[in-house]
Amino acid sequence: MINRLLLLGFTLAVAAFPLRAELPSTIIAPDYQVTPGQNDAAWQPLLAALKAKSPIMAAFEERRYFPFKKNPVVLTGEIRLDPARGLSLHYQVPEERILVVDDRGGFMRDGKGKRLHDLPDDPRAQAATRALLSVMRFELAALAQNFSIYAARDGADWRFAFVPLPGPLADVLQPITVTGQDELVSTIEMKKSADQRVFIQMGETHTGVTFTSSELTRFFR
Repeated sequence: MINRLLLLGFTLAVAAFPLRAELPSTIIAPDYQVTPGQNDAAWQPLLAALKAKSPIMAAFEERRYFPFKKNPVVLTGEIRLDPARGLSLHYQVPEERILVVDDRGGFMRDGKGKRLHDLPDDPRAQAATRALLSVMRFELAALAQNFSIYAARDGADWRFAFVPLPGPLADVLQPITVTGQDELVSTIEMKKSADQRVFIQMGETHTGVTFTSSELTRFFR
């Protein structure tokens, strides 16, 4: 059974409408919509608990699905989240690469830490990158600027869906779905289209981590 340990930092929208007795097959419906500052009070304790877990380091498996491939491309590695410095994905298999995402944008490093290139300077691509960082930080108000937010809960299990508002972001990104148990994130799914998506499964997670100076230099800006 896959460990349901925690996240990354995904900043998910937490809502506060009456909590549901069970998780439905879809939560993208008016009854599950969350508006920050209006009906999110019941979710604030979970948000606070998720934020309190940072900084975080976790193992992860990422599966990338493409319309031209029968099987997904599988990558594994470690994810690091520091609320102040941002998000770092250290891909180890099949090729060592380090993706750094922060408030200034994103860039890629090789396995030795050498900077390779920045992420595309496209407003839509940058918006998608910032959205992932906001999810990892649990910044509900920031997410509401670009997404409609939906949430539901069944005991310890919870699910959030972030649907891009009409505009440039909606042209390149479909709903982001995040699931978890208690104060830990289990999965994150980002869809670009009906047949192209990225699915991240969290593994063993360490919370309240203190990164060394060498880790900060290698994995962050």
